[in-house]
Amino acid sequence: MRVQVLVDLPRTSDAGGHVKCWEHFAQAAVNVPWLDLTVHFLGDTATTEELNPNVRFVTHLPVLSTKRLGLRGMPAVTDLAPRNPRLEERLLQSDVLHTTDTFFAMARAARRVSRRAGIPLVTSVHTDIPKYSPIFAAEACRQIPFGAWMGGILIRWLHVPDFCGRIMSWQLRRYFRACDWVLHARPEEVQAWTGAPPEHVSRLRRGIDRNIFHPKRRNRRLLVDVYRLPPKRFVILYTGRIDDAKNVLTLARAARRLLDGNAPVHVLMVGQGSRVKTIQRLLREAVTFAGVVPQSTLAWIYASADVLAFPSRTEVFPNVIVESKTSGLPVLVSTEGGSARLVERTGEDGLLLEDDPAAWARAIDELRLRPDRLQHMRKEARKSIVSSWPSWEDVLAEDLLPVWREVGARRRGASPPQTGFTHAEAASESAP
Repeated sequence: MRVQVLVDLPRTSDAGGHVKCWEHFAQAAVNVPWLDLTVHFLGDTATTEELNPNVRFVTHLPVLSTKRLGLRGMPAVTDLAPRNPRLEERLLQSDVLHTTDTFFAMARAARRVSRRAGIPLVTSVHTDIPKYSPIFAAEACRQIPFGAWMGGILIRWLHVPDFCGRIMSWQLRRYFRACDWVLHARPEEVQAWTGAPPEHVSRLRRGIDRNIFHPKRRNRRLLVDVYRLPPKRFVILYTGRIDDAKNVLTLARAARRLLDGNAPVHVLMVGQGSRVKTIQRLLREAVTFAGVVPQSTLAWIYASADVLAFPSRTEVFPNVIVESKTSGLPVLVSTEGGSARLVERTGEDGLLLEDDPAAWARAIDELRLRPDRLQHMRKEARKSIVSSWPSWEDVLAEDLLPVWREVGARRRGASPPQTGFTHAEAASESAP
């Protein structure tokens, strides 16, 4: 079965969880001989990387890159072109098309080819674009000519960011209606929001490698030495984009409160983004920016920190939470968004917090002052993953392959090949 997956983002060393997710699925697909999988990304050059004869990564040059807009602080580069004829011709050689967004050039190409050739179209939701859009629209408004004056008119008077969010919501519903199947971390929300028939909506989880992410990788001396951290500090870790979409200023302001109260804390931020200078000015010598690091380094950073603070409210399914818990790192997350779903029992395997810097400061300080509770949460965080969380191979076999087989069989007018889980069997599996 020929499946082509489209990821409207660059495949780079600093790519986020959306890109890494599909790299993991592709690696898992190497062991599925009946599947021919192509995963398309954007890049600075057009290349093909063969993982084995039946799985490959293809990189495309964007036709109309968002780089051309010249905006600072924007998320990863994507393609805004209305058409990509070369890509569309390639997509005709498919049994199933699978998009991982619903707005940009690759997704539009897949939808057009699906209608033209009758190829089943599947989409999976990895990013909450309707929530992200107002944040980045506001940032774009602030960067237009005449600066704050014109930006203020667009934001406060004309409500341009809110309008962008509503447009994205409308486009998302419209795209879902064109799809044969929708995959989401929370399928019940998709059904309630769009009215999609439940038999055409199912879950897509994220996997974890329990060997890479493990408490045994803890090495506090290495963490202090490599990043020149002050000794005997309580290390608060953040990893992800350092921008408003991730709500990072809530964490920075919480840390400032702790420092003003003479609490010996230090913030270690892994990633990059538009709020680095703002946070540097706020926390001064009490923050370290590690930049982008490989997964092998991130694994021992997770295991060696004291807590992960992740205040983002716009997540669908953040890999960082699962990776942290697998590493035995207690997680503090927002009550809003997909992060909250990854804490099974607040106070045990993690903490759920409202968007208030004072609340974050109190929660961090309580854990700092109670090492016994911190150690208990370390054990519970790891236990919650080991007891129930799937591997990437499991998610491919139970969440993706049954859907691809089912929609692919519709086009061929045949029953799905019996090569593993059926969709009904996958749906009956227990989910974390």
